[in-house]
Amino acid sequence: MAGRRGRQPLKALSAPAADYEVGYGKPPKDTRFQPGQSGNPRGRPKGSKNKHDRVGLEQLKKIVLEESYREIAVSDGTRMVKVPVAQAVVRTMAVKAAKGDHRSQRLFSEMLWEIEEDRLAEDRDKLMTAVHYKERCHQEITRRQQRGLPPPLILPHPDDVVIDWGTGGVKVTGPVTREQLEIWRWAWNENASLEEFMADLQKRLAAARSPERKAALSGILKRVEKEWSTINRSLPRERYESWNARYPAEGELVEITVPR
Repeated sequence: MAGRRGRQPLKALSAPAADYEVGYGKPPKDTRFQPGQSGNPRGRPKGSKNKHDRVGLEQLKKIVLEESYREIAVSDGTRMVKVPVAQAVVRTMAVKAAKGDHRSQRLFSEMLWEIEEDRLAEDRDKLMTAVHYKERCHQEITRRQQRGLPPPLILPHPDDVVIDWGTGGVKVTGPVTREQLEIWRWAWNENASLEEFMADLQKRLAAARSPERKAALSGILKRVEKEWSTINRSLPRERYESWNARYPAEGELVEITVPR
């Protein structure tokens, strides 16, 4: 039978077999998936499953962290205090372990052991980094001295990286950045100005005659002495003079890197 103009005639479906009943859950055999033939020939887009897994994992991490540091009220003796959930869980575990609960003792011991291992490993890394850093700094200083070059500006200076060989601890006693160096120099210059100002105030106070004048000068002198004392405690003269000699004002800033 001819179709309409411009359209192809519909392909008639083959009639179902007489012994096959078409109905609910029983589509015609010609329209069913054939054995060995995929229902999605193009397949799943590449990386789609991993992408969903990553998104779900990041959301779970966020939820766990939020819940771990959410504060809750717990009993601390005779009073209620607010602590993070993580701290409350660890406290409960520690109390149960102290009372003889074997499972809590095992979990708490394993957790403590892992934390101590991580801390020791981190301390060892810091110690070795400090040792290599000081060594490379001294090599650069020696190289410049041998070539007659001006001393470099190294932040922090190797002499300011102090290693406690008894405990393996490392601390830095000098400036670490150029900005911090400038702030320290400004503070010391400010301290020197305050010393001159205090000397002038003391002279004026000694020469004052009226009680009102003496009281006013004495109040100003106390405020200046307090500010001077604050700076001097954080940056005493001996400390300033020792590290100031290590950092040339116009020195070339040299970055010392330590290979991992």
